[in-house]
Amino acid sequence: TAPELPATKLAPNCYGSMFNVCQNLLSAPILPAKQLVPGCYERMFYYCNKLSYVKALFKTTPGKEYTLAWLVGVKDTGTFIKASDASWDVIGPSGIPSSWTVLAE
Repeated sequence: TAPELPATKLAPNCYGSMFNVCQNLLSAPILPAKQLVPGCYERMFYYCNKLSYVKALFKTTPGKEYTLAWLVGVKDTGTFIKASDASWDVIGPSGIPSSWTVLAE
């Protein structure tokens, strides 16, 4: 079980690689921060091959600067919950896996 990560303000590289290759992680802790900063979620869940649920409430558009490869190597199917007012729709290695279902909170 992952610990809670209640931070609503992030520091650069704060959670980068935190759960890297954690092969027994099934669901991610809720990520409540609204704004991303450089490196904050980079490779955070990289090759967590059983991970199938992420709830991330950021409004910043994810990309290489913030979420590089963060969900690479997770389960093929899963659910991603994002903030209802998040206007981004990024699919791929720095966003949401293409085969996952995306829902709004």
